[in-house]
Amino acid sequence: MPELPAFARRAQQELWDRRRSPAVGAAGLALVFVVAWIVKDLIAGTSVLHAVLAGVFTGAIAGVIYWVVLRAVNAVGDR
Repeated sequence: MPELPAFARRAQQELWDRRRSPAVGAAGLALVFVVAWIVKDLIAGTSVLHAVLAGVFTGAIAGVIYWVVLRAVNAVGDR
């Protein structure tokens, strides 16, 4: 297989680094929590506004906790 040009290797590495970023993982986890919380509240019969606000709040908290923990783990692992 032929070697990639330098610019392509840099672009590929940048994409890979961004994909492994704690912020990307936190955003994905937050989105999962938002959707799950909204569905749960709607099934329980609460109002749509309450379901959306609670889902966004819960997702934001989960995302921040995940981001902080993953940053700490990465910092300890880099030593």
